[in-house]
Amino acid sequence: MPAQISLNDYGDGNLHGITNASVAHNVVILSMSESIGLSTYGTSGYAWSGNSYSNNYVLFAESSTAYDLEIDGVGAMATVNHNKFYSATGKGFEGSIDGISETSLANWRSYTGFDAASSETIGTSVSQQEADFAPAGHTSNQWSYLYSEDGESSFVDMQWNQSAGLWEGAESNCVVGAGWEQPGGISCDAVLTWTAAAAGTAVIAADSPITVQASCGGSGVNIRLLQNGSQIWPASGWKSLTNGASFTFPTVTATVSAQDQVRFVIQHAGANNDCDATYWIPTVVFHP
Repeated sequence: MPAQISLNDYGDGNLHGITNASVAHNVVILSMSESIGLSTYGTSGYAWSGNSYSNNYVLFAESSTAYDLEIDGVGAMATVNHNKFYSATGKGFEGSIDGISETSLANWRSYTGFDAASSETIGTSVSQQEADFAPAGHTSNQWSYLYSEDGESSFVDMQWNQSAGLWEGAESNCVVGAGWEQPGGISCDAVLTWTAAAAGTAVIAADSPITVQASCGGSGVNIRLLQNGSQIWPASGWKSLTNGASFTFPTVTATVSAQDQVRFVIQHAGANNDCDATYWIPTVVFHP
């Protein structure tokens, strides 16, 4: 939809006015023409107060609009600050408030008082779901498809299965597909890998909550994030997810050097890997 995040107080006449809503710590990728990071719409005659939009990461990929705030003087935000904006080639910050548009972050600050401590830089993004899975195409998207049989001490390239349209490891069902991974049932961890093309900062998130296939005798999975040989999330051990679970992946920021590899690791838990298909769509927003 054009508005990636929307605050709208109309609900069949049952809800009027929004107070103390906090929209924070999101990674918002504007991948449609004229798409909007945050849109607000309030019902005339009902008060909004205490609402904030702060500490978000917003990338302008195919958009010329960052905000659409305070439409017709209703749907006001009290605080908009500490956001990080990433401008793609030919696309930069633009905000609209009460019908008045500003086409630079500096002008926006001056006119609205918002985003005084926010910043803007050049950035790019890539989502694993959008990657070309054919062997000839995936390299340009900086993704590679690996497995490990020794707890991530070493890695082996998966092989492309043309008919199935996925990458396969050494064990049955140790695979990476478009937007999902499944580990093997013995010792084959599935390891989707993103490689940094240059030095900079990578903001690592997910397109949607991580979900594990509903139980049919499965025992769940363990997940973690590695940068080269070091674990960067969680702080230690693994994040365990049972079959049928849903988990919102937190934003992880990593300083990377050229050719650093960020690895999204999935390991089976318990006795087997039944129903361990894990729908995890990583997104990396990078800036030098």
